[in-house]
Amino acid sequence: MGSLFREFVIGADSFGQLSSGIPNRILSGLMYWLIVAIVMGILFIITGLLIVGIGYQVGKIYRKYCWDILSIIVAITSTAIVIYFGEWIKNAIPINLMVFLLLSHVIYIYFHANIYYHISMKGDSI
Repeated sequence: MGSLFREFVIGADSFGQLSSGIPNRILSGLMYWLIVAIVMGILFIITGLLIVGIGYQVGKIYRKYCWDILSIIVAITSTAIVIYFGEWIKNAIPINLMVFLLLSHVIYIYFHANIYYHISMKGDSI
């Protein structure tokens, strides 16, 4: 995330250098920061729209295949386990606990969707 932000700043700074051709120092400084703010704003808006769009598509898939009481129970139980055993998990696996929680839920969704698909191919009810 920090690398992406650094790239945004470098790109905005490059565009901001366009103001160096203005002879008035104050006006040049104002134009530099205006250009940097506009470029950073556009980049953040594009990134936000991508995140929202991908999240919406994932949500549609989740609602189609995994919107049941079992998924809610697994999500609540996983969260409780990560909260209760958080220190032990961090000592055993050096990973962010939120990433660990999301990975465990993604693995559950993968298996749940595969089971749903195979059962629906047989024609049985769930």
